[in-house]
Amino acid sequence: IGKGGKTSFAVHLAACVAGGERCLDRTVAAGAVLYLNVENPVRLFRRKLLEAGAVRLEHPVHVYSGPAPTLAAVRASIERQKPGLVVVDSLARLLQLQDENSAAEVNLKLPPWIQLSHEYELGLFAIYHDRKSEGDFGRAIRGSSAFLAAADVAIHFRREGDGADGRRRLEIVSRYDESSDLKLIIR
Repeated sequence: IGKGGKTSFAVHLAACVAGGERCLDRTVAAGAVLYLNVENPVRLFRRKLLEAGAVRLEHPVHVYSGPAPTLAAVRASIERQKPGLVVVDSLARLLQLQDENSAAEVNLKLPPWIQLSHEYELGLFAIYHDRKSEGDFGRAIRGSSAFLAAADVAIHFRREGDGADGRRRLEIVSRYDESSDLKLIIR
């Protein structure tokens, strides 16, 4: 959803982790964050980071803004900065897919990033977009279903009512029973 709150939520999550604060009424492990901002203008991103309280954090939020970095460059940043969380905004820009509907291409380019998160035992939070049209069964993830198949947890943002008041419903699809029934409304 355009203007659906994805980046705002990701920045809030990053600030909660870096600040050692609860997020969505859950305890998070405090630590440094590496935020790969490959989609948003730097000025907008800085404003969102300040709004999330990123100036008073216990741990740093290391921000990369620019074109998609290589896996090797991100690995080097992880080695230097030792983050507990890496945020990717957005996954489509990071992977630079020729055809995001191609499961073969997604299954070729996405696993090295997931393996990186496993190797360093860090969380990987990646933003991905809905398709523009409603489709047969409502809004759904854009591109290949391989994106959703690769995720341990997917958070879908839906506007509440007409969306004019800024409320979003977070619907979570998870491989884990304890989070699959979580539905929250945020402003």
